Amino acid sequence: MATIRNYRELKVWQVAEEVFDLICEDFQNISKNDSLIWTIKDQVIRSSGSIGANIAEGFARQTKKEFIQFLNIARDSAAESEVWITRMRKQNLIPSDREKIYLEKLTIIAKMLNALIRSLRTAPSKPNHNPCPTK
Repeated sequence: MATIRNYRELKVWQVAEEVFDLICEDFQNISKNDSLIWTIKDQVIRSSGSIGANIAEGFARQTKKEFIQFLNIARDSAAESEVWITRMRKQNLIPSDREKIYLEKLTIIAKMLNALIRSLRTAPSKPNHNPCPTK
């Protein structure tokens, strides 16, 4: 069994960063500057950025329990991002097909996080272990 040595090796982190980058790219193309747009932009960037950040922070923690806690927070941030992305579409900041891409990716992230959490809960703990065993 190989061991993941860095959170950047986690596929779920990679997909989370892809979503964040796409959202930032979308907002570079939006020139509207009213308070509603600013609020949506701020919130979706924060929530989507929080997904990968919490995966990374949890990976750096010393215990499996702490890592799982941060993975749960990342999953919550993915759910929050779904809401803000839907609001982006409702405000005509992105088209429906772009919303669909985001929601599909966020669903994949949530499923990957759920699977990782399940595997961590069932994996035996070892002293000085890396919390991410792989096959």
